[in-house]
Amino acid sequence: MRARFLAVALLLCGACAASTTDVATTAKTYTGTYSAQVVESTVSTSLTGGGTFPCTNTYTMAGTMTMTIDQVSGAMVGSAQIAGMQTETAHSSAASCAAKGNLATSWAPKLTGTTADIHFDDQSVATNAGYAVTSKTSFAGTLSGGVVSGVLGFSVAGSGTLGGVTSVVQSYSSTMNVTLR
Repeated sequence: MRARFLAVALLLCGACAASTTDVATTAKTYTGTYSAQVVESTVSTSLTGGGTFPCTNTYTMAGTMTMTIDQVSGAMVGSAQIAGMQTETAHSSAASCAAKGNLATSWAPKLTGTTADIHFDDQSVATNAGYAVTSKTSFAGTLSGGVVSGVLGFSVAGSGTLGGVTSVVQSYSSTMNVTLR
């Protein structure tokens, strides 16, 4: 009896390995670059009557996006990989407006859909006392003729109070066309 159980378990494990191997042999990786200019708006308002201070910071967002797609079933395999830099190129000249510096961009959103409707939506939230910033990325596109094409998006929305004396609201949103081969 024990030998039969072991034989059945080995057959089942062999079937699992075969299906995983089949997907791996029919999966293809598509890679391409993205680039866009982003203008972030930040408005700080004194809660003690000191006024309102608008600020803009301009960035170039650039990097690489990679997807793995099963060519036979059209199923999405794993995650997209987005890696790049958000490089600050300018900021307002007002005394209250400071450079924020460069930031690395790194996302691994889960792919969903089919080759006719590839998409992902992902977000992260960072909090600091009374202030929260929500960062998002999204993609909508298709795979046709060996090329993935679509629209990649990035956005940031932050709001809250710093030190109990300043209300801050910040935001940017950008979309760009991408082609992965």
